[in-house]
Amino acid sequence: MTSPLFMLGTGRSGTTLAFEMLAAHPSLAWFSNYENRYPSSNLASHSRKLLDLPGMWSRSARKASTYEVRPSETYSKLSGAFAGFAEPCRDLTAEDLTPWMARRMRGVFEEKVRLDGKERLAFKYTGWGRVGFMHAMYPDAPFIHVLRDIRAVANSLLQQPWWRGWHGPAQWRWGPLSEQEQELWDRSGQSFLVLAGIQWVKCIQSIEQAASELPEGQMIRVRFEDLVADRDEQMRRMVEFCGLPFTDAYRSRLAAFQMKPAAKDRWKKDLTSSQVRVFEDVMAEYIEWQDTLDAGPSLVS
Repeated sequence: MTSPLFMLGTGRSGTTLAFEMLAAHPSLAWFSNYENRYPSSNLASHSRKLLDLPGMWSRSARKASTYEVRPSETYSKLSGAFAGFAEPCRDLTAEDLTPWMARRMRGVFEEKVRLDGKERLAFKYTGWGRVGFMHAMYPDAPFIHVLRDIRAVANSLLQQPWWRGWHGPAQWRWGPLSEQEQELWDRSGQSFLVLAGIQWVKCIQSIEQAASELPEGQMIRVRFEDLVADRDEQMRRMVEFCGLPFTDAYRSRLAAFQMKPAAKDRWKKDLTSSQVRVFEDVMAEYIEWQDTLDAGPSLVS
């Protein structure tokens, strides 16, 4: 099987939209929301094939469907092969990958490509980068890192019912705060917005550190803000990076996805000026750091 292509990000970084558009490429297999909901169902495993029917990628078809088939992170499907992949307490590295895990995860991926009758698997996950872990399993696999402004991600995390930061660092899944991180959180008055920003930092640092150990040209960054501003150009970058053709047929499928430019600046409306001021003061170093992470090959800065 050709090595899969992996898309990753911090969570709430725009990976869902980016991956849905990538998954519209006719050459790709991917896991669906039905496979996540019913991981042991053979019928659910075939749900992705519905989108190969004529007209199913049109905007009207997507809006009209009550039971829409969508790409999914499908952690429940993978948990049957390796339960530790979904929510590890730290980043997974090459040293964590055992031959048993590799065999089981490869088996799940290869079976999906076979069932879909496609050339290659696309797989998205969020949170810890797990880059070293996945690279050890598939040394030739390309990685697409979707990066979004730290303020937008922190704001969005606060709005999610599943965010564990409300329980404090002792009970979330991102490990203990370093001395520097604890100082930042305390300086903010233990702001939960700042804590969400620290989560962004932990995830991005894990991705960037692992990316520095990849062969040159094996990971690219795509900024969510650039994707919203110029959908077709950013999607062209992604598919060509993965060695796939950017065809007129694929471009027509992309037309089903409506971009909302206001989404990239929603945090400015959702937060008070005081909250923004505290966040930008405490997290100034990382706001500046994110601007040094260009949209080219991913390197630790």
